[in-house]
Amino acid sequence: MWPTGCRRVPTRSRTFVMRRTFAALLILAGLLVAPPATDTAAAAECPSASDGSTGITAGASNGDFVFSGRGFGHGIGLSQYGARGAARLGCTAADILTTYYTGVQVGQRPMPNSIRVGLVPNAPAGVNGSGYIGSTSKVLTFRNVSQNAVPWLFDGTDLRNLATQPGPAQPSGATWRIELKSNTSNGTAFYVVTQDGTEVWRSQAQSTAPGKTLVAALDGQRRLEVTEKGRSYLRGRLELFNSLSGMTLTAALPFEQYLYGLAEMPSSWEPEALRSQAIVGRSYAAVAAQGSWRGNCRCDLFDSMYDQVYAGWSKESEGPDQVYGKRWVNAVDTTLGTVIHVDGTIRTGNYASSHGGHSEDVSFVWGGSASHLRAVDDSRWEAASDNPLTTWTYRFTPDALGRTFGVGTAMQVVLPNPKGTSGRIGDPRRDAGGMTVIGTNGSVTVSGETVRSWLGLRSTLFTVTNPVLGGIPVSGDWDGDGATDLGWFRDGNWSLRLGSGEVVRFRYGRSDDLPIVGDWNGNGRDTIGIVRAGGQWHLRNSLAGGEADKVFTYGRVGTRGEDVPLVGDWNGNGRDTVGIVRDGTWHLRNTLSGGPGEIVFTYGRIGPRGDDLALVGDWNADGRDTPGIVRDGEWHLRNSLSGGAGQIVFTYGRVTQGDVPVTGDWDGDGDDTAGIERKLTWYLRQANASGNADKTVNFPG
Repeated sequence: MWPTGCRRVPTRSRTFVMRRTFAALLILAGLLVAPPATDTAAAAECPSASDGSTGITAGASNGDFVFSGRGFGHGIGLSQYGARGAARLGCTAADILTTYYTGVQVGQRPMPNSIRVGLVPNAPAGVNGSGYIGSTSKVLTFRNVSQNAVPWLFDGTDLRNLATQPGPAQPSGATWRIELKSNTSNGTAFYVVTQDGTEVWRSQAQSTAPGKTLVAALDGQRRLEVTEKGRSYLRGRLELFNSLSGMTLTAALPFEQYLYGLAEMPSSWEPEALRSQAIVGRSYAAVAAQGSWRGNCRCDLFDSMYDQVYAGWSKESEGPDQVYGKRWVNAVDTTLGTVIHVDGTIRTGNYASSHGGHSEDVSFVWGGSASHLRAVDDSRWEAASDNPLTTWTYRFTPDALGRTFGVGTAMQVVLPNPKGTSGRIGDPRRDAGGMTVIGTNGSVTVSGETVRSWLGLRSTLFTVTNPVLGGIPVSGDWDGDGATDLGWFRDGNWSLRLGSGEVVRFRYGRSDDLPIVGDWNGNGRDTIGIVRAGGQWHLRNSLAGGEADKVFTYGRVGTRGEDVPLVGDWNGNGRDTVGIVRDGTWHLRNTLSGGPGEIVFTYGRIGPRGDDLALVGDWNADGRDTPGIVRDGEWHLRNSLSGGAGQIVFTYGRVTQGDVPVTGDWDGDGDDTAGIERKLTWYLRQANASGNADKTVNFPG
């Protein structure tokens, strides 16, 4: 398996953090043996953990939000991949542990005699799915995969008070289905054992009270496979305990034998990395065994990623002839009784798969304090580990990100300070920054751990590249309310803002197309179109992607020439048609079709003759669109389809400095007026005259 440890500091309340686990990827390696770890200083040949290379390279955006991060897990304590890199560089387990855990000693201490591991349930009550079983079970299935019969004993309670009454003996190769029957009306519960549909045993009487235990005695020779777990167990005892609601299944076994089944690091890894894992796993379990039992499993800890993954014989038997399992068992045996401690007090060995080059202080991640869980730069060790998740990238569209966080369409992500020492994103409830998502329907600020959980990120050590918003500004009456709305076209992607504030997004066209907008069918609503190289016009009668409703060729646009496409209602019939400007000459048509220009005149210095920008609008509210130009920031508008001097002249915007002129009926009074788009903000006027903006809209797109 790949390491993914994410353990939280255990408390009496027993609240822990979940982890994810990957499938096995085992590499054959020779078996090396070293003496047990002892209270020693770091070896001289072990290089420093740090080389300072912990920065995040931000990913490029193509319209998506890009989350670029490092590492996998919560970032506290030991990095399993970092331990592997350190072992490759010649570091011992003691070197590794005294680096990741500040101020600890590594040595032998008295251990508990036994430990109880929750198999069912293997998580706090109510947590189910993704390998977690947070409730009791009514039915469990056991297969005897050993050569000898497995005796079951009845009425015991735990390893220290063994079952006193004989139960059934499960033959070699037999599969038994054990079901709990309960009657809530009289408070009785009893076990029924069946094989191939035939009952072979039931507990003493139907009046059996809840709280009785059925125990499978394993002795290192007999082995049971639990179908519901997908694992087999060879050591200690498997204990079923009943209540009216269901059964719990617990493995009760000698403490050190528990570690043989600890499946938290690939057994093919370097011996010193395995020893460091054995020591922190033992430390974690030793602290857990000192507390009270979990309320829903009568156990010291769970066998899942809520605590530590206990796979039983499945871990010990890894590889051909158990070659990998023996490597792991050797790591446990050569560190017998060894833990991390501070002046004799055992410390919890929290760990994660990897820290991306830098761990974090526990106070930043979870609050509180623990003197041995401080931020550590382990970038050199990480670089030597071959970790596939040292860096990672995820992409989310504005719609998907906004939907996840309930803010409509996401427009911007902000990562406010403060961040952790490593750069991790913290929890704003502890004044630790978090992440703010700004969308079309508001904004929300959440913790880094919430982001990690909701988006499926690997860690909270990440940065965000906001999409390159905007593109070519467009305007039109998208909802038919008489007022012009805003929009963007970029690389075939349309973002249109309705009067209600809702943003409609869809794809239509390609990156080299020019966008156009008009009311093609006279229904009072503007829709979209594109003009493609060669003068092909593709028009849609809806605000959505799909096939063009009308296609025709008009003008020499794009690669065939420098014609500027135009759209307007030239005759006042309520339908927009097309036009082009070629070298300052306007060629307009009253139909959506190709052919010669029906209205031709010269106005402005557009194209090779000059740098004027062509505009169209109904400047006097007579229902007819007429021409205009913008020249060095001066607007020259005419109220007729003819050449001549500008009839309305004013200055607005800094077009030569990048302002983009736009026109529209911004207030719905019937006449079009000027506007500019400047750095993704729109500045709109309600009169065709110089002055300040009457309305400012921040619409990045």
